[in-house]
Amino acid sequence: MIVLRVYELDNLSSAIPITLEDDKCYCDHNLNGADTVTFEIQRKNENHVSIAEEVKLDVFGNRFVIKKIDEHSDFTTVNCELDLDDWKAKLNKNFRMTNSTIDQVLLAIIPTGWTRNYESGVDLSIHTTVEKQEGKAFVAVTSHELLDYVADAFSVVFKFDAINKSITAVNPDSYTSSGEFFMEDLNMTELGYNGDSSDFVTRVYAYGKDGLTFASINNGKEYVE
Repeated sequence: MIVLRVYELDNLSSAIPITLEDDKCYCDHNLNGADTVTFEIQRKNENHVSIAEEVKLDVFGNRFVIKKIDEHSDFTTVNCELDLDDWKAKLNKNFRMTNSTIDQVLLAIIPTGWTRNYESGVDLSIHTTVEKQEGKAFVAVTSHELLDYVADAFSVVFKFDAINKSITAVNPDSYTSSGEFFMEDLNMTELGYNGDSSDFVTRVYAYGKDGLTFASINNGKEYVE
């Protein structure tokens, strides 16, 4: 049996446990660390009412966010993404770092409250440049978007612990498959979703000429939520 701990929207103080059969829930482990979870729940389940887009849940030792919901006559198929909302909250207006180590770069973009770690095999002495193009900075990118470029620049992959808010750089040459696979009898199909919050927008930034913002009239914030 697999137990999901499902939270109320915007409330992580308490969770509702939902128990599912092993073949009704699985996790895809992606090399870039952006794991996903898919599960199937009966619509007659008393806790079905707790399932909604942007609701967070804990399962498989990590925290995920519900992004897609497909409701059928008797059951609902749910797709979840790793909860990396903190990494998507900050907009970097201009970002370029030269002759820097991976630790220096991560320190510059890591969200408040998160920690960074490095597995053996990651060379912390390497200095390189993280930039959009030669001599050009990234413009208006989130820290989450920058992670792929950081990974390429330092030849690493990342794994995340969204519950304890930590990111770990891993040397891909040292990666070992867990050996876990779900076989073809897993009866799940992806159909037309009738609920999808994958491109949900939470902040809008407005910039004018010469870097003009409305921070002076918005409590120091350059964005509205």
